[in-house]
Amino acid sequence: MADTNHLILTAVGPDRVGLVKKISEFIARHGCNIEDSKMAVFCGEFAVIALISGEGGSLVKIARDYREIEIQTGL
Repeated sequence: MADTNHLILTAVGPDRVGLVKKISEFIARHGCNIEDSKMAVFCGEFAVIALISGEGGSLVKIARDYREIEIQTGL
């Protein structure tokens, strides 16, 4: 079995419909899982912190490709 590593993803920005779906799809597309997360909306601003698990190489790809989700969501 492959080693499981972890990465913390944080994001803050304007709240809008579909943000959680886009973030989840981005993580799944990279072959990783959300182990735990906390999300909140404050005065129209969305905040998320997520603990992501996966193989080391997949997590490196998430760290490398984060601008993709940044552009898609505005976070």
